Amino acid sequence: MKNTIIKKTLKRSVGNYNRSLILAHYSKLQIAKKISCLLNKTSIIIINENKQPKILSKNLKEKIISSDLIIECLNSSFLGEFEEKLEKFILNKKKKLLLLIDWEKRHFNKKYFITNYEKIRNIGRKLLNQIKKIKIIEIEGKNIQINLKPKNIKWSLMDGKCKAGIVTQFPDGEICGYSNKMDINGYLEDKNIGFIKINRGIAYGKFPYKIKLAKIVEFGIGINPNLKGDEKIVSFDEKALNTIHLGIGKKEYHHDILVKNIKFKFDGNYVNLLKLFSKIK
Repeated sequence: MKNTIIKKTLKRSVGNYNRSLILAHYSKLQIAKKISCLLNKTSIIIINENKQPKILSKNLKEKIISSDLIIECLNSSFLGEFEEKLEKFILNKKKKLLLLIDWEKRHFNKKYFITNYEKIRNIGRKLLNQIKKIKIIEIEGKNIQINLKPKNIKWSLMDGKCKAGIVTQFPDGEICGYSNKMDINGYLEDKNIGFIKINRGIAYGKFPYKIKLAKIVEFGIGINPNLKGDEKIVSFDEKALNTIHLGIGKKEYHHDILVKNIKFKFDGNYVNLLKLFSKIK
């Protein structure tokens, strides 16, 4: 029964395809094999994360071109320039791209797959349309006070449905906005980084990772009610309902700062996301 639910949800996400290709870091090979068992017409190519090539080989490019669905099973500790080039090539070829970051065997459990993405899509669209019309979003909570102007931001609804030329993550469920000139100000406190001040889209703090410019390029709102934000895996926790995450660095691969247990104000009026998405199971 469990595998039936997982298989059904996964197939609903990827939709129709003629041939799929799984690209997996060696450390995620077992995850790739499990995914392969759930889908048809699938082959696997291993990426050795300890000895990554500098360019995409002719054979790899041909394999990607001959497939219409690409699934990446990756370890976030080894994301780098090669993965950036790989993603760019896949999207330029207008392929469906399903991204599974830091998956473990324990995640092949039905609770990660039973989310009703149709309802998330319907409610998410209404929320997204509302965001596009307002002048300011305010975020309040313990050790956080942020305001964001949604204008001039490219907003998207990530609803678990694979589309050609777009990255889809699994599990999914977020509204995200990207901009190289994010009009966001305020402050927050992160347990790993400490106090972070944000001024005109630039974050100031003692960041423990290599970032040349701490520019905020993404603002995301989690809308998946089946995720509680307690996985300690960013690609899962950032989708949890009533969370936000700020992407610092570059659009393709960036560091996410996650904030939970917050309150939203749209143009000065409180918006209760917990109530809005509470009936989704």
